Amino acid sequence: MWYLHCRSEVQTLSTVVAELGSDKRIVVPYCTVDAEGQKQLGLWHLQAIEELQAGMWNILEPPRQRWLEPAKQVNAAELDLVIVPGVAFDKQGGRLGYGAGYYDRLLQNVRSDTVLAAICYEAQLLPDVAMDGHDVFMDLVITERTIYPGLRRPGL
Repeated sequence: MWYLHCRSEVQTLSTVVAELGSDKRIVVPYCTVDAEGQKQLGLWHLQAIEELQAGMWNILEPPRQRWLEPAKQVNAAELDLVIVPGVAFDKQGGRLGYGAGYYDRLLQNVRSDTVLAAICYEAQLLPDVAMDGHDVFMDLVITERTIYPGLRRPGL
């Protein structure tokens, strides 16, 4: 799963487009709510960049009227790799998000062997990110300079 960038995040669009030409199954998230009205990320099997349009926060996403198409929906347990955005990270894999909890909820539902990789700029690294009980450490933090191995999650 690749995020589609916004704000000052590492830009991912060109990589996502390039990956669409590979034999990999590409999944992108979109912001939605569950049956109880709780914020969550929907997961979309992307086959062509033309399927997307500007949505919440001007992030590319599938058109709202197509969100429930069964052939396009992906379950979090199917993900092998999640590329995770954030405001800041630390070298141990701690992550500070934007505060809405979208990724916190998603990451609670991936398999324990799903690789969680944060991509960020070295300038986004803090000495230590305070982590609460519901927060999930990244397995890798990838910057323009190096790759930092995060704290291992149970099951890895």
